Amino acid sequence: MNAQMERRVWIGCLACYNDGRLVGDWFPAIEAGEVTTEQLHTGDIRVDAAGNVINGDGWDSPHEELWVMDHEGLPIKGECSPATAQAIAETCEAIEADGYSVDAVRAWCEYVGEDFPAEWDKPTRESFEDAYAGSWASFREYADECAGEMLDAETADYRHRSLTGEQAKLWSHCYFDYEAYARDLAHDHFTERWTVDTPDRYETGVYVFRSH
Repeated sequence: MNAQMERRVWIGCLACYNDGRLVGDWFPAIEAGEVTTEQLHTGDIRVDAAGNVINGDGWDSPHEELWVMDHEGLPIKGECSPATAQAIAETCEAIEADGYSVDAVRAWCEYVGEDFPAEWDKPTRESFEDAYAGSWASFREYADECAGEMLDAETADYRHRSLTGEQAKLWSHCYFDYEAYARDLAHDHFTERWTVDTPDRYETGVYVFRSH
């Protein structure tokens, strides 16, 4: 998890690229699907109403196919269509609106062997939520929290065995093997480390997922 990077894409004209000319520009990813060929072709290249590019020598050629040749801030690899880039950007915004990290969703997708979703629909969100156990400083911190919740529940049970609440809590927490519990718990989970590295902040942690 790096510091939030602006989501943008470099959209180029494929016909120009195939002719040996790099024609394109950077655009916000959320607007990628709305970019037109007229926006790309400027200067000595003109585009008529039919989408044909006319250069200074007067030859015509259809230059309608646009392509994302580079991108920043999107949780995908490689090139894609402008429409796909916009769909991914919209998914990222929907994920963040639900209070989740886009990077955590990317990590989950890679673990289960799926592409990053082009839509944050209900089945996708629920599948992620079933697996996601949160972001923690370490897996041990997560395991200790789970153990504490379990032991607190057992404390209530011990009270029925003529132990006071403090006696039950002391017995549970003092004699419990947290390290062994964390080792066993790790078999049912997977993690991915994240890092924030900026001039004013450095922090690391792990995303924790249930694997069953």
